[in-house]
Amino acid sequence: MRAMLHSKLMLSPHEIVFGRPMWLRIHGDLPPAPPDVQTDHLAYFEWLSTELHHMHNVVKNVHGEIKLDDKMRYEKAHKVVIPA
Repeated sequence: MRAMLHSKLMLSPHEIVFGRPMWLRIHGDLPPAPPDVQTDHLAYFEWLSTELHHMHNVVKNVHGEIKLDDKMRYEKAHKVVIPA
């Protein structure tokens, strides 16, 4: 369930939290690392931290847009009138 994509965000819960699609581990399968940080653990941590921060900001913005879109659709479907 955590690997399934959200219908509007097009990201899985696992991808939002960890910044990558869920891997189904196969014996000997290692997660890929960017070529410039394969051996430097500190550089890898900084890269991963930056990528996760960026992804969380994108998800937060898209979530706000989805909420606004849902609100507009609801108001249109239910013929909401703003009181004068």
